[in-house]
Amino acid sequence: MKRWIYLLAILIVLIITGSWFAYTFPASVQQIRPATGSDVAMVKPIENPVWNQRIFGNYIGKIEPVDLFKIIPDDDYPGDLRVTVYLINADELIHCYQYLIMKTEIYDNNGNQAGRTEFITLQNGQANFELISGAGWISPYTVKITGGSYYCIRGEIEEGGSLSPTLYCQVTPK
Repeated sequence: MKRWIYLLAILIVLIITGSWFAYTFPASVQQIRPATGSDVAMVKPIENPVWNQRIFGNYIGKIEPVDLFKIIPDDDYPGDLRVTVYLINADELIHCYQYLIMKTEIYDNNGNQAGRTEFITLQNGQANFELISGAGWISPYTVKITGGSYYCIRGEIEEGGSLSPTLYCQVTPK
């Protein structure tokens, strides 16, 4: 008799918790899209940005300005945008640099800074910006490295590695 009561109690618990799970499980996947159905922005990398730095062991240097990406928001998208620039090969660079600090900024089509200055380093690996739509977009926007410094501790690289930072830009709705 105790066995049947025990099995009945387990069955009741499974029915109750299973129905909660079925009730809270999402029925569909939602995508964030503007009303037009197009992407919120187009990101174009600058053709062949040059990492034109003097790199050899025990050298401290400054980073020269370079344009990285063009961002063209969809004119029909009414909201603000979040721009994140990632350093995606920090695992390679950490063996060659004591520090690497890249001053990163976004400028609008009129040459005005469109957000605050952010720094990408080997430790944080990303910079976050907000583009506010306000009365409309002043596009294209340009993501730039406007300066910085580095200390190269080892000038030679492992096969297949690189001493140049690789950056990735992602634009999402805010």
